[in-house]
Amino acid sequence: MLFSNQEGDPEAVASVLSHYAGYIRSCAKMDGQFNTDMQEHIVQRLIESLLKFRLDR
Repeated sequence: MLFSNQEGDPEAVASVLSHYAGYIRSCAKMDGQFNTDMQEHIVQRLIESLLKFRLDR
């Protein structure tokens, strides 16, 4: 199960980040080079979005 019903569950967040790790790395390339700042930005935005996501709808 990727998501937990407990808001902000660290294991659920880690599971989502792990699932999308390859895609995040791919999106963090700029001019063909891996950019760690971009990766951190993407991960931060994803975590923020996960914490706002409501499962009770």
